[in-house]
Amino acid sequence: MKRETLFSLLTIGSIAAVVLQPQRGLAEIEPAPKPQADFEPAPIDLPAATVTRARELLRALQSGTIDRAQFDPEMNALLTDETLQGGAAYIHPYGEPIAFTPVQLQTTAEGQAALFRAKFASDTLTWVVRVSPAGKINGFALRHSWRNKVYSVFTTLIEGY
Repeated sequence: MKRETLFSLLTIGSIAAVVLQPQRGLAEIEPAPKPQADFEPAPIDLPAATVTRARELLRALQSGTIDRAQFDPEMNALLTDETLQGGAAYIHPYGEPIAFTPVQLQTTAEGQAALFRAKFASDTLTWVVRVSPAGKINGFALRHSWRNKVYSVFTTLIEGY
């Protein structure tokens, strides 16, 4: 049997099965399930100085001016004036966060990464700040979602995504 003929028979059989099904009244039709709201992580306790430093870094990057003494040498090398201005253009439009909540602390080989949910008037984003064991900032990212769709300021600016 040719593939086209088989496909036609399967299609006709499917249509016949739907047409021949007993019809249910409108009252019997179940409504579609409501979409689940996006999961929001529970807040955690972090030292006030950690939260303040992360929030001030976000503000500094929004303005395009940073205190280079806070960054390790590799980060300073990546953060050219052009990169900072591009980053400011990218994140400045969000404005001042309405809420800034610590939600996770991760320990990695490069240091500790603190994750914050930054709620803005137009969106809620995840702000990640990683600090080396020496206390210098050695990474940060602005993520659109808590779980996926990472939009790193560096990836956007350096690699041109």
